[in-house]
Amino acid sequence: MPDVNKCGEWSATFYSNTLKVHGQCTFPTPGFKVHLKKKVPQGINPKILLLEKTVVPPAGIEPQHVVTGHI
Repeated sequence: MPDVNKCGEWSATFYSNTLKVHGQCTFPTPGFKVHLKKKVPQGINPKILLLEKTVVPPAGIEPQHVVTGHI
């Protein structure tokens, strides 16, 4: 059984002034949303972008089965 409430396999690409971040998260039910935003304050090295992950659980009733989604 996969680890629930875990995210991993992160990768990022920068193309045409756009940063695209991809990852994979596993949750106990469908309906979870994952958001990434720029961390404030950033760290001491301006060449390293720090992102903060926010997970929003579903608002309603969802079927109980593990799902893995891509970000």
